[in-house]
Amino acid sequence: MTRPSAPRARRMPASVKRVALTGLIALAIVGCHAKPAPPPPPPVATPPPWYTFCIEASERLNWYDQSAHTLYLRLFPLSSLDGFLQAEMEHLLDPKVSLPGLEATPIERTVYPGSKVSLDVPLKPGVDFLGVIAGYYRLEGSAKSHRRLVQIGTEKAPCMRLGPNAIEVP
Repeated sequence: MTRPSAPRARRMPASVKRVALTGLIALAIVGCHAKPAPPPPPPVATPPPWYTFCIEASERLNWYDQSAHTLYLRLFPLSSLDGFLQAEMEHLLDPKVSLPGLEATPIERTVYPGSKVSLDVPLKPGVDFLGVIAGYYRLEGSAKSHRRLVQIGTEKAPCMRLGPNAIEVP
């Protein structure tokens, strides 16, 4: 007697297997790309722009007693001119000075005779002018101050020339 044979398992054709395998791979690839992107890094604080200010001192800087001497300068980053223009010049040499329109701490510098100095001044938003005050010696023994304004623009300004007894106009 013959036994009834068990139903024969059908084999999948090779082409169907290839299509199914390709579909699974495609789903896996699409699934990997569907993950959300990592969050962007935190923004880096950009430093303020810089204004390069050039100072050129005369060989006879701050001339008295037949000799050149160092000169004390203060630079004021300003958003408006009124406070700087109306202040007494000797008052502007005071380290504790407070002015309307002053946008940052004044920069102090001692300049030597015959030197050429470049200062990088950090500019905050709204700073349009750089006020310069120089404390020249006066024959009577007190300081004689000179004041100049530099408008900050996109073009590089010429060097400010410090003469024997005053700030010279370029």
